[in-house]
This record gives sequence, C-alpha cells and structure tokens, in this order.
Amino acid sequence: MGVPADVQAAFVVLATRNPAHDRRNYRADLRFAQLPGIQTPRPSDLNLYDAELQGVDLSGVYIVGAELNGADLSNANLITASLKGADLKGADLTGAKLDLADLYEANLQEAQLNGADLEVADLTGADLNGADLSEAKLTGADLDNADLTGAVVAVKQVISADITSKTKLPPRLAEDPLVKDAPAAPRASWSCHAVGKSNAPSAGS
Repeated sequence: MGVPADVQAAFVVLATRNPAHDRRNYRADLRFAQLPGIQTPRPSDLNLYDAELQGVDLSGVYIVGAELNGADLSNANLITASLKGADLKGADLTGAKLDLADLYEANLQEAQLNGADLEVADLTGADLNGADLSEAKLTGADLDNADLTGAVVAVKQVISADITSKTKLPPRLAEDPLVKDAPAAPRASWSCHAVGKSNAPSAGS
C-alpha cells in the first residue's frame, strides 16, 4: 500500500516550499512519518535542511539532489533510497538504515553516521571528509573515488568495504598494512546506483 495521495501532496508542499518565507528558527517536523517510496515531481527541489526527520521511513524514495544538510535523520529508514548528489553535509544519520542506498557523489561532509548501516550502499564519489563513521556497517559498500579524509573510521570497517586505488583514506589508514594488503571486497552482481535509478518516478506519474 502506497502513501495516501493527501499525505504525498502535503509532503511535496512542505518539502519544496521557499524557506525564505519560514519564520525564524523554523524546522520542518516529520519525525516518525511513514513515507516509504513517496514521490516528488522535482526531487532536486526538495529542501529539508535542518529538518526534524528522526525515525522517518523514506525507504525506496527517489530524492536525488535533495537539500538535507543539517537534517536530523537519526534512526531513519533509508533502505534502497536514491540520494544521488544529495547535500547531507552535517546531517545526523546516527543509527540510520542505509542498506543498498544510492549515495553516489552525495555530500556527507561532517555527517554523523555512527552506528549507521551502509551495507552494500553505493558511496562512489561521495564526500565523507570529516564524517563520523564510528561503528557504522560498511560491508560491501562501494567506496570507489570516495573521500574519507579526516573521517572517523576504523581499519576493520575499511577492509570490509569495496575500496579502490581512488578511495581517499585518512593517512593513518592508508598506510596500515591490513588496508594496503587487503583485496578489494567483491562487488555486488548488480549496481546499487542502477537500483536507485529504478525508483525514479515514471514520466507522467
């Protein structure tokens, strides 16, 4: 069962509003909302920076290029969500479920990802500079060309992920023998980035 039409309409109005008209210190509040697979006509217009999104269910959504910087997405369900190119700088994703999510070239600078589940997520080209990945699950995550400079991340996490010669690691990890000698993790037989594309609204929907 999909999201009711009235709920979807209200979400689109809220998420694509002009924040210049917001009252001072206003923060959109969608805590624990159940919005799996919700669609927006222009995903890149979605603007939920600094929003209260704790525990929200946005699994399977297609919101490429969305503005989510500073948003509180702690314990959110973003499984298989397509967030390609999204701005999540400084966002709180503590404990978030991001399994199989498409975070291709997403901005995750200084994001809080401690305890997040990023297994088999596509983080190709993502900017994780200064992000906190303490205890995050990275098994099978694609970190090709990702920037983890200054990120809080452990050796065991890095070697469980799919890293390449283009992955930018903190110096202490890049020189660690376990990392240097670790074989690349086997890639999934399908592209997580492609899965994200399949969630795009069809023409005329």
